[in-house]
Amino acid sequence: MRRPRNKIAALPLETRLEVMQMIDDGETYESIRAALREDAISEDRIPGDSAFFAYRNGEEYLKHKTELMSWRRKAEERKAIAAALELGGGADGLLNITLYEAAEAIRSSISGGDCDTKDLARLTYALRALKTTLLDEKNSTESLEVTELKARIEKLMGSAKPGLTPETLAKIEEGGKLL
Repeated sequence: MRRPRNKIAALPLETRLEVMQMIDDGETYESIRAALREDAISEDRIPGDSAFFAYRNGEEYLKHKTELMSWRRKAEERKAIAAALELGGGADGLLNITLYEAAEAIRSSISGGDCDTKDLARLTYALRALKTTLLDEKNSTESLEVTELKARIEKLMGSAKPGLTPETLAKIEEGGKLL
């Protein structure tokens, strides 16, 4: 890739990133030039309309747009995962999202024609094994919790003595005197 030689490409990286953001935000070229003047860029280094147009259609800006869109997509995916976990989906919600993404990857590979059927079969088997393992762990954990709760109930029931305790009898007698 040949380095662009227009006035925007000659600006410092931080300033170019600001210019890219302003272009993305729909700022006019004149308002971008005004911002550059405020940043103390000398008048002879401030680009004209043709430089903005060329830059907007250049490789650096298009690469920036692609990376920005990719970053935004990943941020949305992370928000969806966080929402699934927050809604009580826990590991199950995360597993379902993972399985969905894997299924989408398999579907796009098949539709794109660039798939190796052996690799797809291995991936599908691995995902099924992962889901089975996680479900087994979940059932085992729930079974352990139930066993622990039953033991606590039996312990509490075992320590209880039939009949009324002396404290309870004293309260009843005291209540009867008040009547």
